[in-house]
Amino acid sequence: MSLATNPSAADLAAKASGAVAIEALWDGDTRGWTVELFAVIRGESAYSSRHLHSFRFGGDMRLFNGQVPPWPEAAAASHVGAHLANALGIPFHFPSPTHPEDDCPRWWERDSGHLCTRCEEVLLLQRADCRWLGVCYHCHLANEREKRDSAFSVEERLGLRCSMCGAPATGEVGNPVRCARCRAKYRDSECPRCKTRMTRHVDYITSDDCSACLMALRLAALSPDDRRRLRDAVADGIRGLLLAKELLGCGLDDAQEALAVAAKLNEDGS
Repeated sequence: MSLATNPSAADLAAKASGAVAIEALWDGDTRGWTVELFAVIRGESAYSSRHLHSFRFGGDMRLFNGQVPPWPEAAAASHVGAHLANALGIPFHFPSPTHPEDDCPRWWERDSGHLCTRCEEVLLLQRADCRWLGVCYHCHLANEREKRDSAFSVEERLGLRCSMCGAPATGEVGNPVRCARCRAKYRDSECPRCKTRMTRHVDYITSDDCSACLMALRLAALSPDDRRRLRDAVADGIRGLLLAKELLGCGLDDAQEALAVAAKLNEDGS
């Protein structure tokens, strides 16, 4: 199964025709994080977005073998997005340019956002009930790690640490290094279709395939006309979500993934 090939600069500019801004936002699935590039379109009563391209250079296994951070998706999206925006003479919006964060404002919500109080790099728009209100999730984890590490001995802090939770992994072997608790909770696998490496909680493994490939199979089973309707509705916000729910008989989470995958499929559904 192949997704749509990388577009050229001319293709991106053509797809972004009429945009008032270009924005890059993080999104995640069972394979890991991706950066989605959008053209922001001004409608008669509200803004909407048109998907332009996805940047993904591997799954979250990179977190455990030392390849990430930094995140090459962010660097690529920043470079391409800023260049495109400059060529079109419009703003470029990337509220979390250094690491994944999904509690960020859209371009039209940017005046309602606030910078993370720890890193002062990420623009946030969090719900009032967010447990780490005021800081981005990356900095929340750093705060939690510092509090946890204060309970470890010097030897434990300097020794092997679990690549999942950071706890001491004394006596544990394997690559990646895991503490006994995380080794029991998580399984590493490779999607047989796209070969993406995944790390998943054992309670949530329902298939060998990653969620994107499973969704692509569901979309490929639709009629060509329904797939075309879904692709055309990708940039239409709530209308696209309602159409995905109708066609697939799914919930909101699956509808969101359906739109993300539909934007990347070729005409024949591959």
